[in-house]
Amino acid sequence: MKETVERTRKIAAEVIALKGATIFAPAHGITRMIESVVKDKKMVLCMTVRLNGEYGVKDVYVDVPAVLGARGVERVIELKLNDEEKAAFEKSVEVLRTHIGHLKSVKVN
Repeated sequence: MKETVERTRKIAAEVIALKGATIFAPAHGITRMIESVVKDKKMVLCMTVRLNGEYGVKDVYVDVPAVLGARGVERVIELKLNDEEKAAFEKSVEVLRTHIGHLKSVKVN
């Protein structure tokens, strides 16, 4: 699993470097989201949603698989994570919470 994750990270960076940009992937993702909402397709998509107890997390927006339909996010799909995956997920959530805390303390003129 570790090798797969590391290889995926490296390949993604290589593809971005070779293309010089990542303009197509975001456009494709947005298109799929719009289609799922407009046509009420209830697609399972990886997107940023507010967790309300899923994965043991509350009140943080995190990228997770979820069902998207005409009424918005209809449900979050909780994947079964092993201990290592769960620890990595929880570490990511804490990093987000830390950065959100820093942003809240910044004064904007």
